Amino acid sequence: MGDPSFDVAFCLNHFVLKGVHLAPYRDGFLEACHVFWSAYRVHVTWEAPEAMESRVAALLPALMLARVDGKSPVEYLSPAEQEAVRALAGPLILKPRKRLCGLLDEMRAQWP
Repeated sequence: MGDPSFDVAFCLNHFVLKGVHLAPYRDGFLEACHVFWSAYRVHVTWEAPEAMESRVAALLPALMLARVDGKSPVEYLSPAEQEAVRALAGPLILKPRKRLCGLLDEMRAQWP
C-alpha cells in the first residue's frame, strides 16, 4: 500500500498544470485545489491532516516537473509554459513548503 499523499498530489497536479496552460481560468483551477484538499482532509483519520498536507505540498512540485521533463509529459503545455513550471518547481523541490495554501498562493503570485 502506498502513501495516500501521492494520490492527492497527483490529482492536484492536474489542476495546477491546467491552470498554467489556461491562464484565464488559473484562479479557478487553484481554487479547485483548495476545495479538493479541504474536502479530502476531513476524511484523514489515520494521521494528523497537517502531516499529510506537508507531504502533499512537498510532492506536488516534483510531480509538476515530472509531467514536463519525465517519461510522460503533458502535450498541451507550450515551451514557455513548460519553462514556467520548471522555474517554479525546481526551487520548491529544494525547499519544500509545508502548507498547500501557501504553496498555491506562491504559484498564483509567480504565474501572472
